[in-house]
Amino acid sequence: MISAFQRQLTPRFSRAVVFALGISAAGGLVSTQALLASTEDAFAPCEEQVEARSDEYESYLCFYRSALQTGRFEAAAGRLQAHRAALEARGENRGGRYAWPALVTGFLVQGGASERALELYEEAAVGFREADLGRGEVLARANSRHLLVRLGRLDEATVQVDLAVEASARSDDEEAIVRAAILEARHLVELGRELGRAERALKRASLRLFPNGSASLRRSALFTQGQLDSTLGRHEDSARAYERYLEVLSETGDSFNVANVRFNIGHERLLQARQQPRRAQLDQIVDTISVALEEATTQGAVDAEVRALGLLGELLRFRDPERARELVVRCSERARSLRRPDLVVACSWAEAQLLAIGQIDQAIAASDRAIATAIDSGKDPWLARSRMVRMRLDWQHLPAREAARRSLESLAAIEALRSAQLDPMARAFWFTNWAHDYRWLVGKILDQEAPDVAVAFEVGERLRARVLLDQVARAQTSRTTSNGTDPGASQGLDTRHLEIAEAIAESQRRLLDPRLEDADRAESMKRLVELELEEAEQRWKSEERVDGPATLESRIAALEQVQEALEPEEAMLLYHLGPWEDIHGKFGGGSWLTVVTRSSADVVRLPDSEALESSIPVFEGLFGRRDGLEPQVGAELFRGLLAPALDLLPESVDRLVVVPDGVIERLPLDALAGEGDHRIGESHRLAVAPSASLWLRWRQSTPNEAEEVLAESASRRALVIADPDFELVDDRKREARTRNLVLAEGMTLGRLPFARREGRAIARRLGRRSTTVLVGGEASEDRFKRLVSEDGLDDFELLHFAAHAVSDQEHPHRSAIVLASEGGAEDGLLQPREIARLRLSGQLVVLSACRTADGAMLRGEGPMSLARVFLEAGASAVIGTRWPLQDDEGEWLFGRLYSSLADGMDVATALREVKREAVAVGMPAAGWAGLVLIGDGAKTLRLEESASGWQKPRLLIGAGTVLALLTVAVLWANRRRVG
Repeated sequence: MISAFQRQLTPRFSRAVVFALGISAAGGLVSTQALLASTEDAFAPCEEQVEARSDEYESYLCFYRSALQTGRFEAAAGRLQAHRAALEARGENRGGRYAWPALVTGFLVQGGASERALELYEEAAVGFREADLGRGEVLARANSRHLLVRLGRLDEATVQVDLAVEASARSDDEEAIVRAAILEARHLVELGRELGRAERALKRASLRLFPNGSASLRRSALFTQGQLDSTLGRHEDSARAYERYLEVLSETGDSFNVANVRFNIGHERLLQARQQPRRAQLDQIVDTISVALEEATTQGAVDAEVRALGLLGELLRFRDPERARELVVRCSERARSLRRPDLVVACSWAEAQLLAIGQIDQAIAASDRAIATAIDSGKDPWLARSRMVRMRLDWQHLPAREAARRSLESLAAIEALRSAQLDPMARAFWFTNWAHDYRWLVGKILDQEAPDVAVAFEVGERLRARVLLDQVARAQTSRTTSNGTDPGASQGLDTRHLEIAEAIAESQRRLLDPRLEDADRAESMKRLVELELEEAEQRWKSEERVDGPATLESRIAALEQVQEALEPEEAMLLYHLGPWEDIHGKFGGGSWLTVVTRSSADVVRLPDSEALESSIPVFEGLFGRRDGLEPQVGAELFRGLLAPALDLLPESVDRLVVVPDGVIERLPLDALAGEGDHRIGESHRLAVAPSASLWLRWRQSTPNEAEEVLAESASRRALVIADPDFELVDDRKREARTRNLVLAEGMTLGRLPFARREGRAIARRLGRRSTTVLVGGEASEDRFKRLVSEDGLDDFELLHFAAHAVSDQEHPHRSAIVLASEGGAEDGLLQPREIARLRLSGQLVVLSACRTADGAMLRGEGPMSLARVFLEAGASAVIGTRWPLQDDEGEWLFGRLYSSLADGMDVATALREVKREAVAVGMPAAGWAGLVLIGDGAKTLRLEESASGWQKPRLLIGAGTVLALLTVAVLWANRRRVG
């Protein structure tokens, strides 16, 4: 029996159901209207369709569409039940004949008889399974899942998703496979769980769907992609997915779900603006959401209507409080009448923020409602968002110390959600969504008369490089059970994983061939993506869960611990970049610099992040011109970013540990000059650390004096790989000027003669007995893996790569150091998934190649670079490059670096000496400022053989050195510049 409430609700509610199924309703509605005009019996055309095609979904869906237009839901349900009874009586279920009527009847009763709808969906699913019709079973289980989520029965909903995926696996129906993959992705996104798995499922569906799949399924995939990108903090990508959804609608002349999509586009623009606010953006966002509200009201799109009411109320609360109050009241009334917890939570957020202006007690009550509803729903993302709203309210009515304490409790909701992400990259992307909340809290704590620097320090550390910290901790733990690396079993790879790795190598070798035809290249790329998804799935199965809060507390460094670990001549500079005002002109968190020494911790206000984001790229761009015009911009940056810190430090401090943030990740601080045109890299020893917690972990693993004595009997060797040959290069006489790689249309490489000389010079400086050098054909990926497998990486204190490299910002997992290829199972590309399996134990890694310290930037995590992956694998210090490295300059710089290291200098001191000499001989700053040391700058090399006899202390060389430097300077000034 269908209730009056259901009859009132179904015309609107069922549109959401139809969208969940990916059905194109609008076209059906138009055709039904035409049919109604030509016949007295609204269902007569449907009866004719069933008579002609009783095993087709569209025949029975006709009854549902007709009911939407006429309101005759009971009659439609009666007709469907009669057809079902007749088919069952005849025992006819070929093509799911009696399952289709059960499924569509479920659509009709869902609004007012949920339990009956669930029974019908289950009956339909069983019928489809008996008929071996995977597409139908997936549809039935998708509708069950959708309804169960609305009812808050999330565990049961998850069971339905699993059954749908199993049904698609049994089926060879392309539509069933695609639908199940989209369903799995959407479910995981809505629950905020296992987003890496959701992304893989959606990519598998997209590979089958685009560009020529059905319009309805492409829409469904794009909508889910927009949801996923938004959840992972990729708001520009999310908006683009929704815009592509609208393009698909234009192909078919459809207007289905336009209001929801337009609202989502506006919401994504707002999320972008919160990260980088500009006041002018607010008007544009308000206009977009207002249009979405009008469309939603006209089209009966309940979700978009209620969410738009709440969001507009939030956006207008300062500029038009009366209008905002009206919108929020309508939002709350509609949400309660619909009994939709998700909408109740969204409206409560808006109400709490509106009431916070003068009615703080009522705002707290609204916030409490949001939190309670979120807890009851089981939706962790709602709870996390509710806690962040509450965090800001706490700072309006509580003393600063109490507000800070409660804020740390609020962050626990985010930490719990973070722990639900198994895939490290998904965890990293997901966390970017909350970076502005952490930065706002850091600023709020510091923006007090008596700031609690220690608490602000802790909040900042909870944000910085958290995924890298997890991976480093695991790498150090794994050292207790595994040494070295093994291309097979010791890396935890099963047979299938090895087969996938070999297939990936084969696909990449094919793609690297510049002679490959476009059609073959497209097919090979599709095959590579499929293999990458399967390889990621294999890794996911063995991925351990992120540790809980107790372990988190042990990993996050406290300010006092860092101060104890700093040397007297050492200071740490921690940057936090944020806007001083949000889009409403209110406090946005601001930009700060915390200066830490053994005995002090001071705080400095910095320019707004927007100003830095415009000036730093200009400064970086000037380097590429090599015309010496960068100092003017650099002087302004020096005054804003470094001078205040240096004024606070004793003159005895000359070692700086820089913990960057945001755009400062790409700024060569050591190229900034103060008074007297002396660059900071000449006067100070610099090292970069992704976080203070990571730096402390590396510093505490550095041997003390007693350990050094014991280590003398266990000194290690250096492994140098230089100028690898590559089999696909057509002209081996060609020489490259930069150590770079182009993959867009196949491999374009040339020999690196200076890299080869660099490798042999390192052996002379470090001692031939303690150095293994692989050049040319010997510098192969296969040889490297066999060497470290047989001898174990514990035998090597240093890994040096002088080779081509690629930094793929769009697909970081495809970045690589290019080694020689001997065929077989290896392609010559040493990529992140392979580097991460190296069991490093505190080695120094030097990446003498292009852009090895650069990569896609993630808020909080920093650049996804090759240098980062070596740290993840267990290195304690990595020297990489921020931009392209000239072949000849690389040889000169690293030759001098190893002379200093062989003399016993630590890495930071040696790198400063190199840069001093480069300035002395007139090398452009673009040549040396791109080198960056990441990790513990106090690391020294302990090799089996001492430096060669000719390497005497520099003071003994005296005037000869001065003369040599002057000669080189003249030659450098007159050399032909390259690049």
